[in-house]
Amino acid sequence: HTVASMALEVADVIRQAYGDGVVIAGVGLGGEVGAEIAATQPSLVSGLVMVDVDFYKPEGWVELVEKLPWVGTAATYALETAGPLAASRWAPNCETGGWCPSTSQIAARDLAETIVGTSESLRAFRRTPAASQVPSKLADISVPTQYLWSQAGSVPRESVDRVQAAMPGAAFEVVPMVSKSHCQNSR
Repeated sequence: HTVASMALEVADVIRQAYGDGVVIAGVGLGGEVGAEIAATQPSLVSGLVMVDVDFYKPEGWVELVEKLPWVGTAATYALETAGPLAASRWAPNCETGGWCPSTSQIAARDLAETIVGTSESLRAFRRTPAASQVPSKLADISVPTQYLWSQAGSVPRESVDRVQAAMPGAAFEVVPMVSKSHCQNSR
């Protein structure tokens, strides 16, 4: 469940379905996966579009609690799987364009709680190990890249500035007064 492992799987699907020379576009985690593919398999990618990708987000209180001995597994259950607080974490802003899970997706998420090691899997999905983090590879991306930043969104300007410093050749576009540019009606 790391960005690197997701990138390997997505790259394999792209190769089988489209061959080389595709433009990859991704929002958030999808942008991280796209950047990983562009950095590690550049012959597969002809262009990269990243929307509101925060490569430098700090761990919050939830991640810290989930790592604590004795309570980490229970906290992960409560906050990430079938627990009473989970919906606010994994299905936020449904009414305004966020992820709205289907009944089967909710059932699958609830079932994950019963699988041994699930807590670790969920934490790994959300917090990729340092060995496979994309930021150290941003300078290796050689394909034309566009970064779209929703100025009123959750990605802080400091993170965008760090991406810009790592990728001086990339094109950056700021969408002012918008929290999720990919959900806006463009004309």
